[in-house]
Amino acid sequence: MVKFGCDTEATGLGRRGALAGLFAFAAAATMAGPAMAGPAPNVRRSAAARSPAASPDTDTIASPPTPGYAYRTLWYNDFLPLDPSANARTFGGAGGFYSDTGLQAAVEIPAGALLRSVEWFVANTSGSNMAFYAQIWTPTDAYITQVVTTIVPSSASSTPTMTLGLTTSDNWGPYPEGSKIVLYAPTTPTCLLNGVRLGFTGGGLETNIRPAPLKLYDSATTGGKFAAGETRTITLPGVPAGTTAVILRIITTGSTAAGTVKVFPANQPEPDVGAADIGANTESVTEATIYMIANRQVKIRPSRAAHVRFDLVGWHR
Repeated sequence: MVKFGCDTEATGLGRRGALAGLFAFAAAATMAGPAMAGPAPNVRRSAAARSPAASPDTDTIASPPTPGYAYRTLWYNDFLPLDPSANARTFGGAGGFYSDTGLQAAVEIPAGALLRSVEWFVANTSGSNMAFYAQIWTPTDAYITQVVTTIVPSSASSTPTMTLGLTTSDNWGPYPEGSKIVLYAPTTPTCLLNGVRLGFTGGGLETNIRPAPLKLYDSATTGGKFAAGETRTITLPGVPAGTTAVILRIITTGSTAAGTVKVFPANQPEPDVGAADIGANTESVTEATIYMIANRQVKIRPSRAAHVRFDLVGWHR
């Protein structure tokens, strides 16, 4: 027996020699072994050729992302059978199923977040409406508490559809620290689970910072200099759909008097305070976080005549 922890003259084989021999053996076994297995049965083999920079698949049945929501998504292979001793998960052509009792998964709740929506992606051709459940587990015992039941209707089509379940203020939380959302899918060969998406508010947002700020708007090239107290409504280009808030670098120039500029969502009342400063006879630069609405429109109102420019630094989503 070779001991890998020491080098000996008697064997003439040290740790490096032993490892080199193992690697050579593994390489030879790999070359001599059977060919690699083909793709999994749910791999789409006939996808059209796309640019290397393009997404391989842009189709989705999920609802458009809502500003202020943080999402967590599972696909069917994230679920496990309730009783794995009898059968494993099975791919059924439009999703997965477990024929005996169904599939179950758990999702960690972002700190302080409220569960607002549960979207089930299911192909149900069973002929019956099926009840899918979102429940709460807390670190007290093994029992779970029902939160929202989503009834997925039967359809003649084998293509998955989206069914949305919504919570109410009575049950959307906040939940005890360490709780998890437990998801139950009553799958069968004619009720296939494709996936599920959970929407949270009040927690779980992620921040993206651009490597270099991107200019979104400049009154010097669009619309001309603002008059004192003038209000304009603009749409911010290049902001991803579903963005909760943008981080803007606000630059003001061309003013002869100091003041402030207010920037706020177009569907909200004007705030009491400005988002950025206006300097007299100088360039002023301020960074501010502005809440986004679905159409990504904001209102701009400087207290002094000035040019206003926005650079996109990043966003929360």
